[in-house]
Amino acid sequence: MDARNTVGLQRKVMVRTTALFLLTALLMTMVGRVQPAQAAEELCFNQPGVFDCVAPEFREFWQSNGGLPVFGYPQTPARQEQTPEGSFLVQYFERQRLEYHPEKAAPFMILLGRINDEVLGREGRNWRAFPLATPAGDCVRFDETGQSACGEFLRYWRSQGLDMGDGGVSFRESLALWGLPLSAPMTEINVDGDEVLTQHFERARIELHASGKGGGEILLTRLGVMLVPLDMKLLTVNDFHGQISTGRKVSNKDVGGAAILAAYFKQERAKTRYSLTVHAGDAIGASGPSSALLQDQPTLDFMNRIGFDVGTIGNHEFDDGFEELMRVLNGGCHPVAGCWDGVDFPMLAANVIDKRTNKTILPAYTIINVAGARIGFIGVVLKGTAEIVIPSAVTNLEFRDEAASINAAVAELNKQGVHAIVALVHEGGTQNTQTGVVTGPIVGITEAMDDDVDVVVSGHTHTSINAMIDGKLVTQALSYSTAFGNIDLTIDRAKRDIVSKKATIVTTFHEGMTPDPEIAAMVKAYEDQVAPKVNRKVGVAATTITAEQNAAGESALGNLIADAQRAQMGSQFAFMNPGGIRAPIDAGDVTWGELYSVQPFSNDVVKLSLSGEQVYTLLNQQWQPQSDGSVRTRFLQISGLAYTWSDANPVGQKVVEVRGADGQPISRAATYTVTVNSFLAAGGDAFTILIQGTDRVVGPTDLDALINYVEKLPQPFSASIENRIVKQ
Repeated sequence: MDARNTVGLQRKVMVRTTALFLLTALLMTMVGRVQPAQAAEELCFNQPGVFDCVAPEFREFWQSNGGLPVFGYPQTPARQEQTPEGSFLVQYFERQRLEYHPEKAAPFMILLGRINDEVLGREGRNWRAFPLATPAGDCVRFDETGQSACGEFLRYWRSQGLDMGDGGVSFRESLALWGLPLSAPMTEINVDGDEVLTQHFERARIELHASGKGGGEILLTRLGVMLVPLDMKLLTVNDFHGQISTGRKVSNKDVGGAAILAAYFKQERAKTRYSLTVHAGDAIGASGPSSALLQDQPTLDFMNRIGFDVGTIGNHEFDDGFEELMRVLNGGCHPVAGCWDGVDFPMLAANVIDKRTNKTILPAYTIINVAGARIGFIGVVLKGTAEIVIPSAVTNLEFRDEAASINAAVAELNKQGVHAIVALVHEGGTQNTQTGVVTGPIVGITEAMDDDVDVVVSGHTHTSINAMIDGKLVTQALSYSTAFGNIDLTIDRAKRDIVSKKATIVTTFHEGMTPDPEIAAMVKAYEDQVAPKVNRKVGVAATTITAEQNAAGESALGNLIADAQRAQMGSQFAFMNPGGIRAPIDAGDVTWGELYSVQPFSNDVVKLSLSGEQVYTLLNQQWQPQSDGSVRTRFLQISGLAYTWSDANPVGQKVVEVRGADGQPISRAATYTVTVNSFLAAGGDAFTILIQGTDRVVGPTDLDALINYVEKLPQPFSASIENRIVKQ
């Protein structure tokens, strides 16, 4: 702490000193009349967000010299701190720091910090460089700093002071409490984000709120808050996909579900005073039946109940179209799901533009004030969203570059004094478990971001990421509620920035965790609503059938689904996109609900005609060049044909030969009937050649096609890899 003396100044119209040592002594002076009673009890408050009590050593001084209006609530317990004078007991309050000096004689055992001078230093500001004001009207000029206190600021300065026994409030008592003026009144953004007229003093910032909060009142900046680092948690989820029910496994152990995730969140929140809960897109869409059959309102209900603070949208939020997305977010009625009020936390989309208005469909960013630490959150979805959703769902929307949109939002946040920034990005990559190296689109996006972004919570690729990229902490926590991100942050509230960040990706194992009872009851109520349909038995699986692909790109479950669609429409060939297969079929009884989890999108199946040449083009479109130079592969699952491909061939020419069901090569000039789902038929997943398909006939949903097929199979049924796809 700074050196101090106990020289008191008499009240004068103008304070004058000539000796430099006296100026220094004046700036360091902090006095208090009351000697603390060691036997006093601590003073505690039954107020939300107030965790500490006024320590016994400081209680009488705090109460006698202004209490809450002057000092505010305690921000820390009393604790020892090392100062240039030695180690002393100190306690931080919202607007001041008190020090206990038992070595000093009464009444100077409690000293006040020159706290604003310290905060200015932390902010990188030199008060000596502040412009001088021209005194006008009722003013007092202080030669020591060259600044004046006038008008409302002077009246408030004179109205309060430390009790030094002078009777009333003397000049020296006001000086002891507030210190000298360090600036003229200036417009600034305070710790709460308000733009107010502020005058700096050694031990306070006095704010004149002309309108809005305070209604013309004088308020004090919470300088004590600014000097205490804020430790908090950021709990993150991505790609939840409406998995409110249980049923997932990791390492053959039960994981996930809303009630278990809620229990983990409550456990982590109990470890810290401050936390925020966020998600990075695909909270809904491709969901389990207990959520999807009710338009995913159950998932958003869960997120409201457990207290999510902010989120962004992913590509699957558009599964039912833009208008339905706006309904479930903002509230409204649905003929099946009924009416509801919408989400009670902000959803963000900085890079999704409505072409009709040229405005973002959702706010680009939001600012959350956590105990004086203002954190900016920006949300974006992958710019390629239009290529992987049904085109009709995003007809009037434009998806702009992720990093450019984030940087534009950062600039707006900076104008408001926000430098602690988290980007919620629904785009991802993969992290090598051996080297820790991250690859994929999230790397380039992160590197292109403004350096003021501190944390990037990613999604979309359903992987585990915990890495530093370009000085930014980048995370992703798998998918389907099987894991969450547990990020520890330290924020310097004076610098208004994140100064420490680290993360753990936590798997949500059921073992050792009791489901949250409120959320468990909520989930059961929704499950009961859909149970008659979901629990209907469709067949019996002889073995577990999965979508795991072999090296050539073929899977057993993909074969089963493609066969079902070809049989439903009576076509020669069928193609199924792998991203539309969302869950395995477990061995044993197979219910309607289980098959719904496999194919939750309710796409129609469509029969159309393609030439043999177009079939070759379709298969070659499985290798898709990306903007970063990489090639993304999406292996279609097939029925009624087989083909061979070579990795040695260039993109666009990977397919060597295509053969029909009879084993003979197909003719490039001939016409063939093909079945695909409506997503693919519209060119989804960049299979644009399908848009050219003719003679279209629309059939039932892909789910109905699968159910019809499974019910007709000999029971128990099975499926296997049959070398329909061969890699040379």
